[in-house]
Amino acid sequence: MTSESRSRLRRKNFVPGMLTRKFRRSALSLALSLTLLAPASAFALTTAQAHSASGEPLLTIDFYDEGDVFTPPDPVKGDQATDPVTSKGTLSADQKNSVEMALNYALGYVTQGKTYASEGRMAVYVEHDDNASSFYIKGSENADGTYNSPIFDLVSKDQLTRGVQIIFEADNASDLATPTPYLYPIIEEAGTVFAPVIVHELGHSLGISAPNEGITTAGTLSTDLIWFDKSNLTPFASHLYSCMVWDEKSQLFIPDPTVPGVRAAAGTLITLTPSPYRTDELRETITPTPEDSGKFLVSAYNTSGVYFRGPHVSEVLNGAFSNSIPVNGYQDYFYEDYGITLFYAELSHLELERSLMSHQRYRNYTMLLEAELAVLQDIGYNIDRSLFYGHSIYNDGLTVTNQYGYSHGTTLGVGLHVFGSGNTVTQAAPIAASGEAAVGIRNDGSGNTIIVPAGTTVSSSGVHGIGLLFAYGKDNRLIQSGTVSAPGEGGIGVRFDFGHNAIADFYGYRGSFIHYVGGENQPVTGLWNGYPLNLDGPLVRSYDLSGSLSGSDAAIYIGENALVSAINILRGASITGDIISDWDPDLAIETGEGETLSVVNKAAAAEAGVPLYTDLNFGYRTAADGSADTSSADPDFSLTYSGSISGPETIRLNVIGGNLTLTGKSDVYSIRNDATLTLGTQASVGALTTFTNSDNAILVTPITSDGSLGEIATGESGSRLQGTWRLTPPETYYRTGTVITARHSAVTLNGGNLEWEGTIAAWTRSPTLTLRVSGSRAAPTITVERTSDAYSQYATSPAVRGAGSGVFGLAAAAEGDAQTLIRTIDYLPNGAAVDAALSQLSAETYNTAADAELRSLTAVNSALFSRTHASKLEAKADFAASDGVQDAFPVSQWTGYAMPFAARTLRHGLSGHADYRGSAAGILSGIEKSAGDGLTFGLNAGLIGRHTSLHQNHNDRVNSAGFSIGTHAFYSPDAWNGFYIAGAARVGFDENHSKRRVAISDYRRTAKGHYTSVGASGFAALGKDFFAGNVSFGPIVTAEYGVTHREGFTERGGDSVNLRIQGGSEDTFSTTVGGHLSGFSRTDTGLRLAADLTAGWKHEFTGSGYTATASFSGYPGTAFETRTERGARNGFVIQGTASLQSPGRRVFANLTSGYAHDAGFNVGFEARFRF
Repeated sequence: MTSESRSRLRRKNFVPGMLTRKFRRSALSLALSLTLLAPASAFALTTAQAHSASGEPLLTIDFYDEGDVFTPPDPVKGDQATDPVTSKGTLSADQKNSVEMALNYALGYVTQGKTYASEGRMAVYVEHDDNASSFYIKGSENADGTYNSPIFDLVSKDQLTRGVQIIFEADNASDLATPTPYLYPIIEEAGTVFAPVIVHELGHSLGISAPNEGITTAGTLSTDLIWFDKSNLTPFASHLYSCMVWDEKSQLFIPDPTVPGVRAAAGTLITLTPSPYRTDELRETITPTPEDSGKFLVSAYNTSGVYFRGPHVSEVLNGAFSNSIPVNGYQDYFYEDYGITLFYAELSHLELERSLMSHQRYRNYTMLLEAELAVLQDIGYNIDRSLFYGHSIYNDGLTVTNQYGYSHGTTLGVGLHVFGSGNTVTQAAPIAASGEAAVGIRNDGSGNTIIVPAGTTVSSSGVHGIGLLFAYGKDNRLIQSGTVSAPGEGGIGVRFDFGHNAIADFYGYRGSFIHYVGGENQPVTGLWNGYPLNLDGPLVRSYDLSGSLSGSDAAIYIGENALVSAINILRGASITGDIISDWDPDLAIETGEGETLSVVNKAAAAEAGVPLYTDLNFGYRTAADGSADTSSADPDFSLTYSGSISGPETIRLNVIGGNLTLTGKSDVYSIRNDATLTLGTQASVGALTTFTNSDNAILVTPITSDGSLGEIATGESGSRLQGTWRLTPPETYYRTGTVITARHSAVTLNGGNLEWEGTIAAWTRSPTLTLRVSGSRAAPTITVERTSDAYSQYATSPAVRGAGSGVFGLAAAAEGDAQTLIRTIDYLPNGAAVDAALSQLSAETYNTAADAELRSLTAVNSALFSRTHASKLEAKADFAASDGVQDAFPVSQWTGYAMPFAARTLRHGLSGHADYRGSAAGILSGIEKSAGDGLTFGLNAGLIGRHTSLHQNHNDRVNSAGFSIGTHAFYSPDAWNGFYIAGAARVGFDENHSKRRVAISDYRRTAKGHYTSVGASGFAALGKDFFAGNVSFGPIVTAEYGVTHREGFTERGGDSVNLRIQGGSEDTFSTTVGGHLSGFSRTDTGLRLAADLTAGWKHEFTGSGYTATASFSGYPGTAFETRTERGARNGFVIQGTASLQSPGRRVFANLTSGYAHDAGFNVGFEARFRF
């Protein structure tokens, strides 16, 4: 058959669905033929629309069902679509959708960034011929005399120059045309997948074709029987060079792309020459000579010696292959009608290894390589390659830091493609692919090291995206310290998978130590059709992960034909998604004869010293370059993995160092633990063979309250159960003495319990619970215990110690919310946290309120004494008698006064003292009379409001409002020569509202209280004053007594933290021995100024602390005492006052500040109005 350059996929029938798959998506059968045309048919056809990249209709697709007749338009000389064709089948709706989807994608290569007005038509019909082909039709003529294809004119010039645009032919056998429900970067299903076939054939119609005339046989071979078309030279053909050199040893011509070569031209004669790489009838017949040099020599198939060259190709290859792409050469065809073998110059396929546009019998690409896109550029198409590829590396042996990023939404886009071998490539720029089935980084070479360093992100976020894909080769390495993700529907973080053959596995199926062709296994080493196989090793020797990895379908997927020797999960790694391995050393294929053939060459693997297993290692140390230091374990490694691990035939799970926690389902070949392995209670872990727990290793199995626990189910005897089996009960509430018995052993063999050989222990992180282990070594029993000081042992103050006693009682009887409280305390991180929690549960707030009430009563008495004493000192000062201002208040009259005041106290908790802040404000009013001979006395009443907050307990507070009455007197007759005595007494009533905020971890409650209290206080002072001008000083001795009584009450609103507070009384009696220093002055206007400093040594006679007795509401057996220290019984006190008094002493104001060892710092203000 003469041909205007066709693509042949000639094959024998075979059994579909030959390979057993565990990780596959749904697929449909599809088979069709396609023809593009201008006129529409008279039949009522189903139609679809193929669009340009920008969305304009570009092709109307007419689907011809079985029996429909397609009549091509008037033929042009040389066109073969001349006779009407009857469709021999009907495509399903899914198959028709597949056609539309594939054409839309394929046209996207050449229509990016353009708009269109013209539109062509395409016919789709079914033929029963196990072949797919495409014809190059003559279109417009270029200035150099070459001719374009009509589809070039359509997509590049927006004009339709010919009716017939494309002719496709394909068989519809279900095993030869698998449907394409979606696009994907590798072939996932056995069988001819139609989408890459459409793209391949469209590539020819776009112009990857070199039409030539003539055909010959071995017996009639001569140089004048085949030549390039004299009137239809294509742009593609004009870029072809025959580059052959004579080899004396073999007496044959050898392809050599480094030589300039002979360029094709219209009418150039083509001389077929035997191939040094294959034996065929032509080689047995023809004897070439050196005199053939200078001719356009064409050898066989992908070693033809013919190369495509162009500036865009050179840019992409960057020196690789001498910037030349090999082109398919002569092919033979047995013509059954005449019983002879025909030879023809095919010259229309790009023979990059396994590429989509090649004519090789094994291809695993579904998209055009960047170099193939460059070919389309060199023949005239305006293509932005950066939309499809971020960068490609075709060279070998380079060390590259790739600064090219990628951030496009192109379908099947690739951020970085490593085609060459022996390279070390560090991806420095971010990759953010977002198109359907896009790949972040794809590797198809051997011996490459791909590095994703920390700080680099590689993502493929579209539907069916893949972050990193290793699709061919051997002995590669992957070092990932950065981020790799595939969050879209069907996304896979990292995929190791050769995939299937685009033209059917019968013609070639490859993988690690797998080379199957035509029903037989072939060698996995050496050359095959001129290319190194690179199948005698694992696809990936090691994958070292210390970064972040995620995938919606799987984080890691290993295909059935891909061996990954080691996956090393290192410190810092984060994995979201499953780890799935379908790799099977016993993988078998059903041959065409119905027999089963094992395809993994185990002998070759053994000879290479390569185990046919994947070691999934957790916890090696990380080397400086991010790789695993497999000579050293990392004790600080820690990972909780919630995904599933599936690889029962081949994954050997090894815990090397640190701690690995598994919470999902894991089915692996074997498990070895040399560090710490923790099984979640829902974890289901299975080992096809055995589990080994080494001597110093720890197996941790959480156990539920009903005795359920995670287990490792083994399938073979021989497990070694040394080291420690550590059971960890759940973090829940336990009554003291709770017993938990394991339902089964941590390790089972075919459903039966195995006894642990090493140590069995129980562990909890609780600082308050104690676990005791007893019972059998297969199903032990745990008893939960609490010592009597389980909580109080951590107390740092008497108040906290008392609360610990109450919580211990509550733990034994808790119900409902109280159980939640006890559980929260039991699982605090440490003793300090327990101490802080108990401090919030004590009744110390009420001790603090009692202290504040007592101090408030005595403070009023002290203030009255200070004010009266200051008035007497002023009256006796030297300058007072001569100030010339008449006192408005004669000695013998009663005078009234009103004295607003405010004070602030800050007390720091030391040595068990309460740390609180207090503030008070009020008004004191009364009457006072200065009688003769130095006696002053009076009556008073006051209103006061107090706010007291216990600072360390999240500002627990008591707000009080009170009323008090009192009396005071001061006596200092002249005859006493400066001696004086003074006294005061008062009683008061307070209404108190409390609020305790409890915040223990995530347990938060607020308890509120309401109670009344009654208090009384007395004050006495003895002293002597000395005068020196307007300065006075002298000793003072004071005695103070106070008592308060609080009624009993119960808090509300705090659930289990509500306290029932018993009624009780507190008192204080103290004396102070010290002295004072005062000074007085006045202005010309009569304004009087005074300052006083009082200091002394104070001694407390009563007990050392306040005590409140409380219990948890509803739990009478939980009574406990809260004791709050008053402070040291002896200590220094100091107080300063600055006064301002109006002329006539009607108004005065005081500012006070001081410190007392038992009360802390204070500051206050008071004013007085006399009337």
